[in-house]
Amino acid sequence: MKMCLFFSLIALACSAAGQERSKLKSKIQVLVSADENIQSEITSFIDRELRELGDVTIVDDKPNWEIRILALEPQFQDGRRAPGLSISVVILYHYNNDLAYDTLFDERHAQLAKEMTRGLVLCADHKLLIAPAGELKQACQKIVAVFDSEHLDKVRKGVEKAIKALEEQTKK
Repeated sequence: MKMCLFFSLIALACSAAGQERSKLKSKIQVLVSADENIQSEITSFIDRELRELGDVTIVDDKPNWEIRILALEPQFQDGRRAPGLSISVVILYHYNNDLAYDTLFDERHAQLAKEMTRGLVLCADHKLLIAPAGELKQACQKIVAVFDSEHLDKVRKGVEKAIKALEEQTKK
């Protein structure tokens, strides 16, 4: 797993080396399952918070990351609805190491590596939140803040480190 993540960082660094670092963006897909009355609200809040990060593009397909959210209104055993929401958040990371494989391996080995890792997805995180009634926006802000600090920041730092290493190699 660490090796695949390493190759992903190399791929990002290779692609970033040819473009401005500020333009390197993570592609994120947001999938929300909830009652109709709150599904669009959650999607809107999450999308807005992600766009605020600046280095994120929200996509419908071929993401680097997926944020999958299931939100339910809890019910008591007698059927009465409890106030607030139970929110399950699953973070998936999609490996796409094609550029790294093409850069690091000969054509035959690169093709073999691509075939072995095609469709590889890592469940990077799973959290369960309880959002009190009326605090859906704050819960969505927290979801994105945690995703940013626990996942995107690590990728940013890894890419910067890999870019510096590549720049040092090219200077030699």
